[in-house]
Amino acid sequence: NGRWCYLDPKLGAMHAVAEAARNVACTGATPVGATNCLNFGNPEKPHIMWQFSQTIDGITKACEELEIPITGGNVSFYNETLGEGIYPTPVLGVVGILEDVNKAIFPHFREAERSVVLLRGSEPGDATDAEVEFGSSEYAKEVLGELWGFPPALEVEKEAALHPFLGNVARRLLRDASCSVLLFTNPELKPKPLRQIVFVANYSDHAQRAFKQTLMLAAAESCERLYAVRVYTTFDEVRAAMFVDNGDGTPRPRTFEEEEADLEKFVLAAGETEVPIEARCIRGNTGFAASDFVKSVEADLLVVPVHKSEMSAERLPNHLAWIADVIPCNLWLVR
Repeated sequence: NGRWCYLDPKLGAMHAVAEAARNVACTGATPVGATNCLNFGNPEKPHIMWQFSQTIDGITKACEELEIPITGGNVSFYNETLGEGIYPTPVLGVVGILEDVNKAIFPHFREAERSVVLLRGSEPGDATDAEVEFGSSEYAKEVLGELWGFPPALEVEKEAALHPFLGNVARRLLRDASCSVLLFTNPELKPKPLRQIVFVANYSDHAQRAFKQTLMLAAAESCERLYAVRVYTTFDEVRAAMFVDNGDGTPRPRTFEEEEADLEKFVLAAGETEVPIEARCIRGNTGFAASDFVKSVEADLLVVPVHKSEMSAERLPNHLAWIADVIPCNLWLVR
């Protein structure tokens, strides 16, 4: 983007690196190397040489933060018309490695009525920042015929954390699972595998499908332990007393042992798997018992099936509202 480099050569060059690397990461690949073609006006003019120097500094900073080495490139100077130099235009090419080419994610939309999510590696600014950044946009150039301000802010450290997030979401979920929300509570530059996963079970058909999806993810992550947990609260016990037949037509409280047996049936119904599974019924008076369990096993991911209905499409059902208050680890809500 020559406009961005004209307004701020160093920041514009950093954006060029980040965009090229981001395009690779969005396919599910890991960026591993870069090359460049740097196009400038007459370097004998001090301001052109300054642009060139700042651009080199920007490429260097971005590549160091993203851990992408420059393998080569070329420089084109003296690009002028009637003594007027072109905008400083660094062109970056980034290559990546994809372990399984069959799992590549393509840029086009595949299905109608799917959600489109905008992710950015920096915090949005205020109205003043927006106005300053707007002056560097394609709209300002083509529609208003103006150019002012500065390129959008870029926090390369957060951009670096965004790449594996994009890759992991693409590989693990966009192709292999159908989910509503995957929240990484603390994105890391080098995310660790999901070794400990906790699945909060209920006995619906939707939960059974979600559990099978979780098994697929656990297998892909070489999960060391998948916990299928059922929180058994005092309310559950009282409610069960209204439906469990004592054998003579009178209701009786549902026993903890029966709850454990049903959870075991739920797990077995998913079929054979090589993923180690441990079924646990947890006594507690609120859903926070599940959160406490997640922390006790140092889980990397909490999976919660949420049945989507007209009543609950926009928010969590009441019995799962605790999730919004306490998010103990990475969270996957499966609708």
